[in-house]
Amino acid sequence: MLKNNFLYYNPQHLDYVQHVDLVLERRKKEILDFFNETKEIKFNVYLYDTIEELREKLTERGFKDIPSYMSACMKDEDNSINLFIPKENPSETEWNREEYDTAIFHESVHFVQFNIFGQQPEWLTEGVAKVLDKEYEGQEKQLIEEVNCYKITKIEELSGKTFCTDFYNGEKLSYLMIKYLLETIGREKFLKVIGKKELLEEVSKDLLPKSIEYFNKKYDVKGLENRNKNPAETKDLISFASKEYDEKSKISEENKKRI
Repeated sequence: MLKNNFLYYNPQHLDYVQHVDLVLERRKKEILDFFNETKEIKFNVYLYDTIEELREKLTERGFKDIPSYMSACMKDEDNSINLFIPKENPSETEWNREEYDTAIFHESVHFVQFNIFGQQPEWLTEGVAKVLDKEYEGQEKQLIEEVNCYKITKIEELSGKTFCTDFYNGEKLSYLMIKYLLETIGREKFLKVIGKKELLEEVSKDLLPKSIEYFNKKYDVKGLENRNKNPAETKDLISFASKEYDEKSKISEENKKRI
């Protein structure tokens, strides 16, 4: 018996529906514990057969400007997690089922955070989800070396169409900012900060440069001279740094898999 609310799915794929249900339940406590939450939360899930159907149905439901690389999402507007069923034998540039489990978990973090705090800045929700999904855990030195090549943006621009661009990866910047806060003020104070708008606004001031400075000092990384070069040169630097750090470069439009 399913423990969550599956609002749409193909009964022919009940096995995978049950798998998604299990993934959501298996690590739910980990998320609730992070947020010090004790109430039971059921997830509202739309599960589509293909990634193309996922994007098509989201559009039909009224969601606009869906990125071409979007493969899963949590929609604040109707409090739902939206997923697709990965192929059993995908190509190298397609999601496989094992790695898509991380995407499912990632979206469940968004769901829980929204149900506790309501709508919050994208850099905050993405940063928390990336910390908890552990994709970048232990790779902070490589990340800061890459970030030092970025054309640094303002924190307010880490949203929507400007969250990820050819010149920076908003997921990585968000991860480093949340990781910085957790390491410097601790989880309990972090939760108090993000729970009050005025505290969050205060902490957000200069958060991006402070986070970069912190990790440069922590790992004794030099590379600030690369920042704010001309856009074409910066783009080349990012591409090089990303491929050194990750053979499936997330800066590359062809291979980018953003959750």
